Amino acid sequence: MADERAGREEGREGLRSGLGILSALKDALEETIAEARDRGELSADRAREVVRSAMSRAREAADEARERLDFATRQEVEDVRDQLGELKVRLENLERRASQDPYAGPTRSTPGEGEGPSV
Repeated sequence: MADERAGREEGREGLRSGLGILSALKDALEETIAEARDRGELSADRAREVVRSAMSRAREAADEARERLDFATRQEVEDVRDQLGELKVRLENLERRASQDPYAGPTRSTPGEGEGPSV
């Protein structure tokens, strides 16, 4: 349990660091592009292409980091929630049927149950 917490905290810290790096990269790109444009070394179209390319690489790096940190996507979490809900309904139906079936024996016996007094 403590290991899981430590792992989650380490993951959060890694994510914060990664986001900080991406933010710094974005700021540096914007500044570099603005300077190049001001000097006339970069057209607006070329600047957009540079930004798209850099952001694409940054997204790929973020996806790789998420995979390395073993984070579940929102969709994966929703899928598991849906499956859990379905399993709960199935279990409730099975329990209800078992309690209504007169031929269903006890599902679990406890020691001493059904035994008479010892002599």
